[in-house]
Amino acid sequence: MAKKASDSLTNTWGMFINQDGASEVYLDGKRVGALGKVGLSAQTMTASRQPYLTIPMAITDTLPHLLAIRYSNYTGPYPNFYGFQAQLQDLHIMNSRQKDHQRMMDQLLMSVAAACILIVLHLLLFIFYPRQKINLYYILFVGVVALGLYARYETIVTTDPLTQVFYSRVFMGFVTLNFSFGLLLLYYAGYGFIPRRKTIIMLLLSVPVAVWAIIDWYRAWTIPAFDLFQKWYQNIFMLIFFTDVLLVLLRSIRRAIKNYGYW
Repeated sequence: MAKKASDSLTNTWGMFINQDGASEVYLDGKRVGALGKVGLSAQTMTASRQPYLTIPMAITDTLPHLLAIRYSNYTGPYPNFYGFQAQLQDLHIMNSRQKDHQRMMDQLLMSVAAACILIVLHLLLFIFYPRQKINLYYILFVGVVALGLYARYETIVTTDPLTQVFYSRVFMGFVTLNFSFGLLLLYYAGYGFIPRRKTIIMLLLSVPVAVWAIIDWYRAWTIPAFDLFQKWYQNIFMLIFFTDVLLVLLRSIRRAIKNYGYW
């Protein structure tokens, strides 16, 4: 049941539903909105999530109104979330909050576009100056960053729950591997080549963790112990490898200044 506490409250209300299945919303027996297609099996239903959709409804009096949601979820992409979360609020306030969040995600997409421009620029530099291989490692690093940012964008805005799961896996892999590609870039900047032994050790310590995060992404994301492991792993990884590469860069800078008077 839904009932306004006072006539002074707004007459225009909005409902937001967080779900991974399909739903139909009814107010006093009349359908006022739907997300996806409700069905009696996984074959007949169409799952949908709408992160920026508000279902409008009018409640103009203080009488009780019957609010009902018909729901189905036979796919269950998330192990502990088969139901839904519904929120009823002033329509204008809800719309304003959702638009602010949507603009923030659009800015994230602009970051992806900026990264792609840098990739194209350095790809052209590598094509015309193939001996400058640092441009290639820059492309690999920025490419991974762009992929990770786009994956994060899709985990929020996509309307397909299974697509959200796919990009969540990609993002979890990115969280680990972006450090590895960053190290390759810095190693080449410091040495002028990729040190084989250090690179093998770095990959042996990073790739298995990334593979685990991609395969077991849900527990890596939601279980506090696994999340703590990820944080400690990243901190120790950065402390060891980035301290090493910073020392290499400092020696390279000093050597360049000594030989050429500048770096």
